Amino acid sequence: MLLLSTCGGCLVMADVFILGAGFSNAISNTMPLLGELSEKLLKGLPDTRKNELCSLFKFIPRDNCEKWLTYLSQNQPWLSEEENLRNYALFLEISRKITEVLVQSQEAFGKGWEEVRKFFLARGQYTPEPLPEGLEKCELYGKLIDRWQKNMDNIITLNYDTLVEKFAALRRNLKGRRFTYPVKLTPLYYREARPPMDNIIEENIFETADYLKDSAFPLYKLHGSVNWFYSGVSKFYGETIYCSYVSGDVYGTNRYNASTPSEVKPVLDKVPLIIPPVLEKIPHFQHETIRTLWILAGKALREASQVFCIGYSLPKTDTTMQFLIRTNAPEGKVPLYVVNRNTCGQTVERYHELLGDVYDVKDDFTGADTVERFIAWLTS
Repeated sequence: MLLLSTCGGCLVMADVFILGAGFSNAISNTMPLLGELSEKLLKGLPDTRKNELCSLFKFIPRDNCEKWLTYLSQNQPWLSEEENLRNYALFLEISRKITEVLVQSQEAFGKGWEEVRKFFLARGQYTPEPLPEGLEKCELYGKLIDRWQKNMDNIITLNYDTLVEKFAALRRNLKGRRFTYPVKLTPLYYREARPPMDNIIEENIFETADYLKDSAFPLYKLHGSVNWFYSGVSKFYGETIYCSYVSGDVYGTNRYNASTPSEVKPVLDKVPLIIPPVLEKIPHFQHETIRTLWILAGKALREASQVFCIGYSLPKTDTTMQFLIRTNAPEGKVPLYVVNRNTCGQTVERYHELLGDVYDVKDDFTGADTVERFIAWLTS
């Protein structure tokens, strides 16, 4: 079902927001961009695995872990079966390490999520008094969440982290949830013999939403997520995809810390579902849930009144995203706002080059504080 917002009893087209790594980094500089994430992953690997990876740097950039994953996740026809299997094993190990790095980065944000949680839950309405030190951004991004909620916007994210889920859960009214994954995912606690009672109460949190009933904006995680788990096999179509609670959110208990999945019994045999922006995503698209996510994202784009790309550089290597955005362009050449802190102009030029004939590309928001300026403008 395509999500439309309501205004005065009439259905109106919802906006689409496409989020990249620059969005998370704008929330907190503890969230790594691609180059920094690559270095952290390299440092965190055992020496033997690190040496294997370093041998690839003769033809793959050291500072681009997405290209590592692209190469390692696919069978290369010039390699033997055992060499391809070793590469895939390294791909799975890096996927686990990505989860550790991103969750640790999230937990380092600001003055701590517990204080942020108390701050949000204590404020039913915006008030003029000064905000506690360090929480100004929480309020700003909270307003963005409120805007998404009010307009029932469609949020497409290419990030593996769970910052949007965390902010939405913290920002929600106590009466209901504030986001949903628009596909069926199975709560991880179902793998326990006796699921905890507080989780049973919230057992439909990850169900496909009845949007107009639950008032939860849809979050399309096209590249997977650190809190989604699967077996790790290369061909996993038909397999159950499990989803854990976001660490520290207000739903239930913090039973499954995604930063240490190997230490938690329900995910001992599972791997975080990380889908790199590979040139060929066919093995992942064979899974009906992943394919449905992309189908629904395409429908959302076709019905959008305007599109906002925040912190996403539209890399030329991610041809699947280019095709998604381009071939699902709405009729009438709707506005597409590029919100990016890169001031060199290459990102904006790429949007004009690749999408300028099907969208009205707007480049009013660039520069160091552009994300904050954009949110202030959008929510004013």
